[in-house]
Amino acid sequence: MSSSTRQRPNAPGPAAADTLTGGARRRAAAPQASRAQKKQKQTAEEIASAVRAEAARRAALPPWYLRKRYVAPLFAGGLAAVAAISLMSSIPGPAAPPPVKVTPTIASASIGKPFKDGDMTFTIRSIALPGSTIGETVAAEKARGTWVLVTVDITNKGTGSNTIDVAGQRLTTANNAVHDAAVVPSLSGWDDAYISGIAPNSTTTAQIAFDIPAGSTPAVLTLRGGHSGAGAKVPLR
Repeated sequence: MSSSTRQRPNAPGPAAADTLTGGARRRAAAPQASRAQKKQKQTAEEIASAVRAEAARRAALPPWYLRKRYVAPLFAGGLAAVAAISLMSSIPGPAAPPPVKVTPTIASASIGKPFKDGDMTFTIRSIALPGSTIGETVAAEKARGTWVLVTVDITNKGTGSNTIDVAGQRLTTANNAVHDAAVVPSLSGWDDAYISGIAPNSTTTAQIAFDIPAGSTPAVLTLRGGHSGAGAKVPLR
């Protein structure tokens, strides 16, 4: 037999060749599987680490912050409060009432007591110091000094009607200066310079004004029920 036709005794057959090839493949695939397992393990550790970090972050936050259903109502409530405050600040408040003018008065012990002159009885209601102007705005009367305004009830105790003359009423100041009553048509109770037709047992209310120098002190009122007689003396101090 020639040398060209002889088989080498150590050459593997086809089945052996396949077996060898499979082993080589397994040896080649082993490092790749090891690397994949390491990568999966690393990924799992990274995920676990991220989960722990997120859990720690959430644990550090206030409990209400984790509940998103509370955040929106609180935010909406805050916006509503801001809007309400803004709206209220833009609405003008009620207009301030006009200042009330307080007129000084004289607190005399004679107020409320009856003083008699003839058939007429005078009862002082009040003694006001309104300043330099009295009367209605259109027909206001300005004093040369300052006004003293006396409000008085006049009662007729006689049997016939009576008339009171404004000019018969007088005010004496502390320096003994005598001042006649001023005729101020806008004051209540007077028909021009008189109160006429006061019937028996009836009472009428009138205001009597005196123009006295500024700084003077009212001392005594003299109220007359007629043209005769000394008049009723009403002390004011």
